[in-house]
Amino acid sequence: MGYTISSIKRTRKIIFEGNSLSWTTQRNPDGLNEYYIPRAIAAVAAPTYTPVYFPISGQTQATINSLMATKVLQYSEKGDIVVLWEGTNDLNVGALSAQAAFDNVVIYAQKVVGRGCKLVICTATARDFAGDAADLMTRIDAYNVLVRNNAATYGYTICDLGADPMFDTRADTANATNYSTDLLHLIKPGQDNVISLLTTAVTPLI
Repeated sequence: MGYTISSIKRTRKIIFEGNSLSWTTQRNPDGLNEYYIPRAIAAVAAPTYTPVYFPISGQTQATINSLMATKVLQYSEKGDIVVLWEGTNDLNVGALSAQAAFDNVVIYAQKVVGRGCKLVICTATARDFAGDAADLMTRIDAYNVLVRNNAATYGYTICDLGADPMFDTRADTANATNYSTDLLHLIKPGQDNVISLLTTAVTPLI
């Protein structure tokens, strides 16, 4: 029996984009593998969705947007799931305002949702990294509000990490149960909580 191309069901993908928070555990004493969080979510989406990992340490949303043509837009198709967790580097490394950082997210969302993908955007978690600007948490909070308030407008699902009591204030970063000693990256209990929150956001889309 022959098959037309249209009759062969393609493999759907779950695509991850972000920075060191989802890329690696380079400052993590737990010795977890790279992509610890994305791999856990990929396992939830398997076997229907095949994972593609694009997070890179230090990456900003502006950089992610500049690479869209050769990454998410090249590999995604209608029905795929895309998980985006950035914000923190645009606000810190890029020194952007909350609105400017969110504007970068809007550019990304319009392209990805326009392809027919199901997009999940994570809000930014608290941080107190050495050298952080004094107003960084204020801008993170304002950025998170914009992400929350515009989901319906731009057609994405929110994973509200920044509203969770583990990650919502600068004081949370001093909790060595969840945060690395750099007060930015998460160790296993903190990462496991991110996995739980992301699983809740992604599962209805599978």
